[in-house]
Amino acid sequence: MPYAEAPREAGVETTLVIVPGAPHAFETIAADTPVAKDYLAGATSWLRACLRSDG
Repeated sequence: MPYAEAPREAGVETTLVIVPGAPHAFETIAADTPVAKDYLAGATSWLRACLRSDG
C-alpha cells in the first residue's frame, strides 16, 4: 500500500493496520462500536510501546 511504503522507504518504522469494511476515521465517527474500541486499544498500546522504546 503506497501510503505505508513512503515512510518505510524513508527509514521510518511503520505499522499499517487495515480494518476490512471500515471507512477512513471510523474510530472517530463510530467510537462506541466494538471494532473502533479494539482498534483504539491496539493503537494506544502501539503508541505507548513506541514512546517507551529507545528509538
